[in-house]
Amino acid sequence: MRLEFTLTDDQLEQIAERVAEILADREPAPEMMTFGEAGQMAGVSPRTVANWCSGASPRLTRYGVPRRPLVSRAELLALVSPPAPVVAGKPHRPASTRRRKTDGYFRALAKDDESRGQSA
Repeated sequence: MRLEFTLTDDQLEQIAERVAEILADREPAPEMMTFGEAGQMAGVSPRTVANWCSGASPRLTRYGVPRRPLVSRAELLALVSPPAPVVAGKPHRPASTRRRKTDGYFRALAKDDESRGQSA
């Protein structure tokens, strides 16, 4: 089955204007990046990014063609960004400023050495 019809210049212009309106109303396409770029941004290898796109529970959506796979920058940022602190009323302290459980043990050893007259 073949369908043919002829459009006037005015009809073609109306179609073009309507297509432009529809495209203007659409959300812009997400910014895409290669696995290598995504890996650099996340601080992991490109293979890790590929693993995030495959497997039983993919965490990233894979776009593009097989030889040039891409991921969305927004999805990657959502995946690697730390979650907001959950405990209300207490300030969030990053892990690097938290005391380790061993701090008290080493302090106790230092006090014991001081009481014996030994210096560390």
